[in-house]
Amino acid sequence: MCGLLCDPLNQLCCDDSDGEWGPKHAMVLARLKWVLAFNRGVWHADFKKPLFICSDGSKRGVGGYLFQKINGEERVISYFSRATTKDERKWDTRELEVLAMISTLEYFRHYIDGSPVYLDTDHRNIT
Repeated sequence: MCGLLCDPLNQLCCDDSDGEWGPKHAMVLARLKWVLAFNRGVWHADFKKPLFICSDGSKRGVGGYLFQKINGEERVISYFSRATTKDERKWDTRELEVLAMISTLEYFRHYIDGSPVYLDTDHRNIT
């Protein structure tokens, strides 16, 4: 959900963007803050417990989040997303899913280095 919501903000970073911040962007930013703060929240990592990474890819962007399972509840530590490049948008779904996984692992390398990590993806061919 956050990836789709972030799209107007990600479009500001594209080469063909005029870079103008408008009311739509302010609304999206406010909505993102609300979603993160009141729906799930963000937690500190407990490095004594296993880390999990969930990733997803699409033609519009790739991303994921780092979380832990505490008492059966997902506790999000951090989020990551980025827009796909013009060339990446030509890739098939399997390639985009792998790109999302690799990009997310690279982004969270400072958290996961030396720790056991479990990857979660919704793409059946990768699992």
